[in-house]
Amino acid sequence: MLRVIMTLVVIVALGAAPNEEKVPPKEIKPAEETKQVEEVKPTEEVQVVPSVPQVEVMLKQVAPMKFISIFHQGDYSQMGKIFGELYSWIGKNSISPVGAPFGIYYDNPEKVAPDSCRYELCVPVEGNIVGDSLVQVKEMGAMEVASTIHKGAYENVGPYWESIYTWIYTNNYEPAGAGMELYLNPQTQSPDSLLTEIRVPVKKQSPTPEKKKECHHGEK
Repeated sequence: MLRVIMTLVVIVALGAAPNEEKVPPKEIKPAEETKQVEEVKPTEEVQVVPSVPQVEVMLKQVAPMKFISIFHQGDYSQMGKIFGELYSWIGKNSISPVGAPFGIYYDNPEKVAPDSCRYELCVPVEGNIVGDSLVQVKEMGAMEVASTIHKGAYENVGPYWESIYTWIYTNNYEPAGAGMELYLNPQTQSPDSLLTEIRVPVKKQSPTPEKKKECHHGEK
């Protein structure tokens, strides 16, 4: 899916800034505030999405998270530069990340012009950290997400985004927050070994009038 994301290897390992393109997920709302805890186990069994072989989507509960981020509106070719600025800020402020870097993507690039696409590049942190005009300190609330993991080069992630949204709607869920990509091992030197977790916050679809009627007869 995302050629620019391949350069996260350079960012995390060397602090350099990549400059290739990327295709983010669909539109969604910003993260809400809360405190940080650890993830808990999935709430439902893994299900295989038939549209792309070997793509497994699961529901799981994600714990609250504190993170720092740089928000940007514009072409995704700037992602490398922005990640470089974020890690430079981390180094200057002697901050130790506590999790994998990730991106939050608010617009669908198939519907929004490149110069208008909004996204945040983020790194999980903890402790008392004060942001500034460049870097914001935020907290993301606990949520249920649909999740899948892609192994391989970043530019091949695209079909997994299609599959996770297909899974969401065919399983009576709907998006409830901004789609995210977590870059689990950007330090690896082998593109075939790169791991990217795609997450989309979800909620159950509202019952149809028929289902609401059935609930009056004792169904939950």
